[in-house]
Amino acid sequence: MSESLPTPIPKPAITAAGTAVLWIGSGLVFLGCARFSGVTILLGVLCWATMITARWLCQKNLSDVELRRRLPRSAFAGELFETLISIYRVPEGRFQIDGFDLEFRDSLLSLAAAEEIGHLQKDTVITFPIRARLPRRGLHSRARFELKSSWPFGLFSMRIVENYQLPNAMERDEILIFPRPLMPALLLRQLENFQAESLAKNSFEQENAGDFRGIRPYRPGDPVKSIHWPATARARELVVRDWDPPQPKPQRFGVILHSLATPGQMLTPDRFETAVRIATGLLIYCRENGIPVWISPDLKSIDWLKIPDQTGFTAALEALALIRPLALKSPKKLQKRIQHFERCERLFVISDSAIASWRSSVSGRHSSLILFDPDSVSTGKGRRVRVSPKTTANHR
Repeated sequence: MSESLPTPIPKPAITAAGTAVLWIGSGLVFLGCARFSGVTILLGVLCWATMITARWLCQKNLSDVELRRRLPRSAFAGELFETLISIYRVPEGRFQIDGFDLEFRDSLLSLAAAEEIGHLQKDTVITFPIRARLPRRGLHSRARFELKSSWPFGLFSMRIVENYQLPNAMERDEILIFPRPLMPALLLRQLENFQAESLAKNSFEQENAGDFRGIRPYRPGDPVKSIHWPATARARELVVRDWDPPQPKPQRFGVILHSLATPGQMLTPDRFETAVRIATGLLIYCRENGIPVWISPDLKSIDWLKIPDQTGFTAALEALALIRPLALKSPKKLQKRIQHFERCERLFVISDSAIASWRSSVSGRHSSLILFDPDSVSTGKGRRVRVSPKTTANHR
């Protein structure tokens, strides 16, 4: 069994200023010896002593330092999220000193996670937030940090690169980045038309949409056609039919994401990412409007996700965040999956392949098919979907 090698202890590196002081000290010593000048020799020795002291302090300045990071569980690509960094000094050793002029950088959030820490006391924990964003979807787990310091005097510089400390071995330091939602203008217009049609249908069926409860005395404002004339004749007063309020019947949307390899067509990663973003934008729209969804992000899987209400969208977003393009060589699985989505009032089929290459394979297989590909975005200006705080996860 191979054993892991211990991490080498970093050592201070001399800077340009330190090199100059070293040469000055050496020159004073040799000059003092040549001229038998004790004062000149003493000045040179003081320069050497300053160099030795500065090197020891620089190394102690970064010794016994540990960092912890609290990432949110998830975030959307391109959206700002906040990370909490805690830095403290482990109480070890007899000659422990405070930390000064520390420069911090995070390997995962390197573009935004640069922080200067002026003073770290040996018995105090410093916690500071860092706001950053990650552009790519997926699971990110780089857990290394970098600390640098040239304290004191700037004669030596020391740099350490280590992993963050975890509270326990079972916890993982990672963040899941959801795809950045995209709503093409054409898709948004269709969704608005569907919503208008649904509202018009509900208002048209308002009178008899509820369950019949019984009869009650007529009240001013009741429509004349609701009067129950046989009961009015028997009671010798106006009575009307009493209905329970109509219950909303939200339509169910279906979303199928696929990649179909056709001869002569090159599928690039950016096309697949655009298709994933369109599916994500559609999911966010359904969540905000309370529309149940069936979604199939992977046709090679025998199961698909059924989201009955607003509480189940996280699982679908996680599946889209981790999905990989697996191009199908035949549309048979797509056709079979469409048959399973017959109970969806609207079925959105999204692909990274051009619609013309697979339209004939799906035509007539569902009563309401809406087809989309990355080229659909270029026909009109796409719109970013604003993500509400519902999906923003707390820190671990």
